[in-house]
Amino acid sequence: TDLVVESFNPGLGQADFGLTVEQTQQVTGKILLSEAEIVVAGGRGMKGPENWSGIEELAEVLGAGTACSRPVSDEGWRPHGEHVGQTGKIIAPNLYFALGISGAIQHLGGVSGSKVIVAVNKDPDAPIFEAADYGIVGDVMKVLPQFIEAAKELKG
Repeated sequence: TDLVVESFNPGLGQADFGLTVEQTQQVTGKILLSEAEIVVAGGRGMKGPENWSGIEELAEVLGAGTACSRPVSDEGWRPHGEHVGQTGKIIAPNLYFALGISGAIQHLGGVSGSKVIVAVNKDPDAPIFEAADYGIVGDVMKVLPQFIEAAKELKG
């Protein structure tokens, strides 16, 4: 049942309960980034917000959270709450997919606690490959659909 307060009378004078809101999180039915065991993140290599459906689909199939690099949130492609890195959220999932993320030192500082990092980037010299456990040099727009299909096959 829902509780509805029609009126509130704290008595004489106004009481200060010392309540401070320190953090809010929007609940969307998706996995919270801070609690996700698997995180699928995209960077500028995704080329625009219109291409983000692949990130979301892979995350859904894997039961993962979604994240992004700072340039992506700065451009408004994704909400700032999904930005991981030194100036965003610091995460340590069991499995982290860095898709189209070059891996600037600020980004790596936020994800270096990940147990396994899988990176896809077209630049073979991208810094993300130094931190990655598994790396694919290639176009993320071609590799991501293959990841999605493989994940679907594993799920049965």
